[in-house]
Amino acid sequence: MNSAWWALGLVLLVACGSDDRPVDTGMNPPWFQDVAAEVGIEFRHSIGPKRHYMPEITSSGLGLIDYDGDGDQDVFVCQGGDLEDPFSSPMTDRLYRNNGDGTYTDVTEGSGIGDPYFSFGPTVGDYDGDGDLDLYVGNVGPNALYRNDGDGKFVNVAKELGCDLDIWTTSTAFLDYDRDGDLDIFACTYLRWSPAIEHDCPSAEGPQGYCGPTRYNAASSDRLLRNDGPAGFQDVTAEVGIQGTVGTSLGVVWGDLDEDGEIEIFVSIDGMENHLWDPVEGGQFKNIAPRDQVALNGRGNAEAGMGVLMADLNEDLQFDIYIAHLRGESNTLYTRKGTQGFRDGTLRSGLSSPSMAFTGFGVGAADFDHDGHLDLYLANGRVTYARPFFDDTKPYAEPDQVYRGLGGGRFEEYVLDPTPLAERPGHGGTTPEVYEAGRGAVFTDIDGDLDIDIILNNYEGGLRVLRNIAPKRGAALILDVRERDGLPACGARVQVTFGDQKRLVQVQSTSSFASAVDPSVHVGLGDAERIDTVLVQWLDGTTDTFGPFEAGAVHSLKRAQN
Repeated sequence: MNSAWWALGLVLLVACGSDDRPVDTGMNPPWFQDVAAEVGIEFRHSIGPKRHYMPEITSSGLGLIDYDGDGDQDVFVCQGGDLEDPFSSPMTDRLYRNNGDGTYTDVTEGSGIGDPYFSFGPTVGDYDGDGDLDLYVGNVGPNALYRNDGDGKFVNVAKELGCDLDIWTTSTAFLDYDRDGDLDIFACTYLRWSPAIEHDCPSAEGPQGYCGPTRYNAASSDRLLRNDGPAGFQDVTAEVGIQGTVGTSLGVVWGDLDEDGEIEIFVSIDGMENHLWDPVEGGQFKNIAPRDQVALNGRGNAEAGMGVLMADLNEDLQFDIYIAHLRGESNTLYTRKGTQGFRDGTLRSGLSSPSMAFTGFGVGAADFDHDGHLDLYLANGRVTYARPFFDDTKPYAEPDQVYRGLGGGRFEEYVLDPTPLAERPGHGGTTPEVYEAGRGAVFTDIDGDLDIDIILNNYEGGLRVLRNIAPKRGAALILDVRERDGLPACGARVQVTFGDQKRLVQVQSTSSFASAVDPSVHVGLGDAERIDTVLVQWLDGTTDTFGPFEAGAVHSLKRAQN
């Protein structure tokens, strides 16, 4: 890649001619600026000794958690480690406190956060009902459950509560599947892995590479852990009917996809059929992914499912599913068709061809430019060693991508350089000054300016904090939707009306790849200046109506006590 060319292009974006008129370079303005050093986060992901073991190349995620209850999102980052001898590594996960002004402070030391195991994916929720947010982390090795004891102190209680699963766990989710008022745990497992089952897999370019998951023949069942209060967590995977279905699971989202008042759980699977778990009578789950046509893509092929999101991407007031895949496969958009399940709408959406050259992991939907339509961000990064490289020093690095929402389920790739790909010296990504091997991605307003910024964890790369500097096409606001106990109302369906427009959003803390996301609801309004009404359907099916709400502010919506 010709980095000097890119640097010149960025300078020309702000340069002026002798008559003070902007120079027209044909370049699009950047939407993001990397400010990690400026905001005080200095983190670099490490895999420890590189042995080309499979867990190395797929790691790692991160999470947002308001652990101190001050109303802003703090950052937990998963770190790698020594896969053969975890206790030999000084590396640990990190916790960064949001200072409320767009900067962060590393508060890991003395917090109780961090264990020696190679960590992958966190989830956030109040599992013990004490009013503050706790943290569950999937590892290669025993998982961790950090109980929040207040004052910035956490205690790992996973072993004593029976949720220290000792199997490679990727994405995780807190959810109340049995509607008993406390949070259970869904854990995506990838392989029944140990160093003893590793293989040599030379790449086509000669150096040792990473094996694909099918080489191991060790796919595993995901786990469902029921919260029994003081008795801890019970593994009910077999009891509820999940045990017999195996897969190499990487991403999970959950919600009421079919509007029947029950929680469904969707799992993206790497190289095998996806799973969609639907609750049936007797506390059982049934995998309805084949019936609802989300097990395979529209051509009948299994794909390398990594990150996943659930959002109304075509603005028809039904939740769709979008999955990031391996290069050579397009990312896939499944659009909801009422009682008929889903259809593969990737080609119609414009999301197919631009994704073919990249391997997507972290993914999020947000209205970055406030035009009233959701946009998409893809954190890309290879898992195979193959030329040509985008950065000769980072063979797995790829450009991230942004797709601008055009409305009605249509998208276009937003690039800085609109020249056709074959004619560019480099790919026209949104932040061309740095390429990384993207993995986990979370989306939140880090600086209180009511637009959505991005935080990214990268395989063997630095943590990136991307400040949103996109030219805005309208106004926006944020809805902070909470339950009676004051905690985020995860699972609530939020329908907003502004002018003649309606949008559907879910309050959710689990999305992307191995990431815990911000549960607040951001709404871009385009030309509108306010939301007229907000209809909230809570997880128990009851509804409340709120509004109107003016643009340019954060509005709190709390469920009534009665």
